[in-house]
Amino acid sequence: LASSYDEAFYTKIGRSVTIAGLVLASSSGDSNILKINLPFTAATRTANQTDQFVGTVASYNVPTGSGGIRCTIVTSQNRLQFLKTVDNGTWSHLVGTEVSSGDHLYFNITYQTA
Repeated sequence: LASSYDEAFYTKIGRSVTIAGLVLASSSGDSNILKINLPFTAATRTANQTDQFVGTVASYNVPTGSGGIRCTIVTSQNRLQFLKTVDNGTWSHLVGTEVSSGDHLYFNITYQTA
């Protein structure tokens, strides 16, 4: 992560948080899932509700899968992750080795806090 691009910004109104930022890679990473720590833990949901919050991503030079890339926050967690989506297939997490120097990930997501 380029040190001049290591901060995002957020707005919190009540239990609703909107966060946006840019991840600019300075080098390739390891084989772990690319994650960003968040300032607040996402709300817990019941069995009949969503198990994650989903946001939008714009990317430059990042492998996105055939259906694009999304950012997600799993309920009851405080980490944002990126998922490569596939039409009629299994989604997979973006890992550090798939990101190279100069790659960009712009993200925006709104979630409810605990």
